[in-house]
Amino acid sequence: MRHNILISCTEQEAECIQIEDNYYHAGWMKVVREDIGAITADVIEIDKEEYDELYELIEHDEEIEPYPEPEPSPESEPEPEDITVAYAKKLKLKDMSNTCNNIIFAGIDVVLSDEETHHFSLTEYDQLNLFKLETLARSSQEVLPYHEDGELCKFYPAVDIIAIANAATQYIAYHTTYFNSLKAYINSLRSLNTISRVTYGMDIPEKYQSDVWKEINRNDET
Repeated sequence: MRHNILISCTEQEAECIQIEDNYYHAGWMKVVREDIGAITADVIEIDKEEYDELYELIEHDEEIEPYPEPEPSPESEPEPEDITVAYAKKLKLKDMSNTCNNIIFAGIDVVLSDEETHHFSLTEYDQLNLFKLETLARSSQEVLPYHEDGELCKFYPAVDIIAIANAATQYIAYHTTYFNSLKAYINSLRSLNTISRVTYGMDIPEKYQSDVWKEINRNDET
């Protein structure tokens, strides 16, 4: 017996723990006798440092904070042999969507009125800024400030802003329309091997091509 705690048997044979006049029973203990009137409790293993801290609090009659509940472990990724077709499609769609966005954000090359090729990135911020400038260019302003990818701002003639915006619109429409048809194709697949072979830019079977994608393809061929 130590610090008013008495353990009179091995852990395997324990029914409860007595602390002064009270008895406490944990789930891992043997079935407790009803006449004891034991209180259900969690018995948690602690190290010597934790024990000394608790004993110090008890000695000074200080409040003891309860131990926090353990946080649930995050859901683990399924093992390769456990991957289902539905999960494989989910991963493939996420990968293809990211690829599509990254290609769009990387931007386009546009030949402007100076007959030189200029590169413009098309992040979400760039798109908002560019299409606002296009509205101004189509209204009254003859020159507007903009910048090439990684370059300083400079003034562009309205005709160049409109040319950049037109090229951006076509480029974005091309990739978003392609991805939508690719998504329909991926969702139709029933084989893990077939799903794994899908790549961005592959030919999509005509059955899964939208009318818009078919029209874009026809225009590209002419």
